[in-house]
Amino acid sequence: MRPEKNLIIDEIKTRVDRAPYVLLTDYTGMQVPQFNELRNRLSGANAEYRVVKNNLLRRALQGSNLPDLETYLHGNRPSFSAILTSVLRQRSSRPSPRSSRSRC
Repeated sequence: MRPEKNLIIDEIKTRVDRAPYVLLTDYTGMQVPQFNELRNRLSGANAEYRVVKNNLLRRALQGSNLPDLETYLHGNRPSFSAILTSVLRQRSSRPSPRSSRSRC
């Protein structure tokens, strides 16, 4: 594998590892203005929406403690997945959920 791809995989791993929430979404049919609006709104909430190649995501998730996501990364779905990661800081003193890191 080319060294550039290893750097991308490492970046994806880092983002997934530090995020309390990771969501895979199908963005098929979204127009560019809608996509930009979504990214802007998420940015205001200290979250991000990234599009990555399925193969790179698959490699980045190897050895992670996430459930098996393979069924979402092939078949009739597009060859890219969008990852929504949130790095929101806790803003209140409400009790935290049972797990400190939620995984989908």
